[in-house]
Amino acid sequence: MTIINDKIYQNFMMKEKKDESSVCLDTSKKSPKEILSDFVQTTTAHGFTHAYNSKTLAGKVSWSLLCVAAIIVVVIQVSTLLSTFFKAPTDVKIKVVFDPDVEFPAVTICNLNPARKSQISLLDKGVQQMLNGTAENDDKLQLQNRTSHDNSSNDVSSYELENIELSEQPTNMVTEYLTKMTFEATIVDMDEKTRREIGHQLEDLLVDCSWRGRKCNVSDFKLHNNLDYGNCYTFNSGLKMIGNKLMKVEKKTTNKPSPKHGLSLTLYIEQDEYIPLLAQSAGIRLSVHPPRIMPFPEDTGSTISPGSQVDVGVRKFEIVRQPLPYDGSDCFDSLRLSDEELWEINSFSQAFNMSYDVKGCQKTCYQKLVVEMCQCGDAEYPFNNLAAFQYRNYTVCQPDNKVQAKCVEHAMKKFTSNSKTSCYCPQSCRDVQYLTSSTSSMWPADSYKPQLLKSLFNRDSSLGEKIRSLHNAQTEGPELIRKNMVKVNVYFQELNYERITEVPAYEEANLLSDIGGAMGLWIGMSVLTLGEFMLLIVSLIRHIVTRMISGGTRVVASHRNSDLNTRDLNINMVLGGTAKTLHK
Repeated sequence: MTIINDKIYQNFMMKEKKDESSVCLDTSKKSPKEILSDFVQTTTAHGFTHAYNSKTLAGKVSWSLLCVAAIIVVVIQVSTLLSTFFKAPTDVKIKVVFDPDVEFPAVTICNLNPARKSQISLLDKGVQQMLNGTAENDDKLQLQNRTSHDNSSNDVSSYELENIELSEQPTNMVTEYLTKMTFEATIVDMDEKTRREIGHQLEDLLVDCSWRGRKCNVSDFKLHNNLDYGNCYTFNSGLKMIGNKLMKVEKKTTNKPSPKHGLSLTLYIEQDEYIPLLAQSAGIRLSVHPPRIMPFPEDTGSTISPGSQVDVGVRKFEIVRQPLPYDGSDCFDSLRLSDEELWEINSFSQAFNMSYDVKGCQKTCYQKLVVEMCQCGDAEYPFNNLAAFQYRNYTVCQPDNKVQAKCVEHAMKKFTSNSKTSCYCPQSCRDVQYLTSSTSSMWPADSYKPQLLKSLFNRDSSLGEKIRSLHNAQTEGPELIRKNMVKVNVYFQELNYERITEVPAYEEANLLSDIGGAMGLWIGMSVLTLGEFMLLIVSLIRHIVTRMISGGTRVVASHRNSDLNTRDLNINMVLGGTAKTLHK
């Protein structure tokens, strides 16, 4: 019977221990103080453990202050790291790239003389007299002969008119400048066909053309009219008139870096057609730019004088930009705008079927400001019947109209000062630019002049006929060539080019590494330590939820003596019951 009693007692004690261990593991039955005590004794964030286990008050205070200071430093550093990350900074990486078949740039040529003397009869009589220098008084001429632009055209918006001091009227303009501005305003009012007829024709301008050693002709050029230079012609524009539509065509490429594998042009500038008040110097304006981008030779071109050969060496470089959120600004290619949205910010895309570029966008923005303030358009840039101007038609701002001239001047000042203007002209995500360097020599050589003159005489074209007539008019052939002929070679200096790429300077991996380093350095924390804090939070939440459900915290470990007495009573009852059973 003693053996039986011992076994029953052991089984009962094992059950009690199991119940106690389950109670200890159940953190929902622990008090918050016990949960926090367990955490600070076991966490790998060592500062908290040292503060809790210190035997003296000074030790506890010292370790507590160190922990608080370390946490403050970590918070400051992490906030700085997050601020840097969300600014999305970029670094620049420069790489030299070799391209065995590099894309050739577009080459635009313009005569410095915008209109032919023989064609000014297409202009009104007043402008003819002005260009011929036969007007007695320019101001009187403008008022008498330009009756279509009287004071009734002074439709300047009222709120801007208040800011224009009419006492500062532009009455002191230089005659040549006023003449050219008046001519430009007249040209804009003409239809496109007439404007082209007034300017120099490519058939007369282009004497010879070769591309990579092969003949090229007028069909390889695209015409666009420029107010400063009249008719301009672009080789390798990436666009071609097919039927009645201007279509995109394949761009030209080259695989060798020498003048023989580039573009060679021989040009005749027709000095006998020059108008003195419009062109006081003779020559060609040359601009090298990416294909399908609107050329602005007045801004980025170079001038070539007659009687010379100019070799223009080209070097390409490419810029690749990051879109938003990097550097806080977007780039154009990532916007995915519709045609109408593109036309809203770049009128040249609609007017000339060109691709987007920043310069065209900025000029459109300036023109919008002029139209808004002055209710007329600057003659230099398109504005009529375009999406950017709500498809409305406006008159041209006249330089001889004092109110409009002053309004345009005021708009330019406002635009350049960036006050109260909102131009959205993002950079392109991929931007190709060309750097040029040129050398020149006298051309043609004396030994070559007779052969060149003979070939010009034998040309069966309007140019050949004109040269023959000039020569018959006692004009010396060599002098005729020196004053009118230009030779231009455009080629790549090398097939290597620089690619400048924006790359993210601070990415997610850098952020996580820096945050981990700061936390490990100051408070000894790692990702696993964060797991410990998560477990602490879960335990506290579980305790609160359990208490809310049960209406209070269940007391298990307290009143231990009462539990022991109860357990002894249970043992005696079991033993007594067992003894009775055996007795029976």
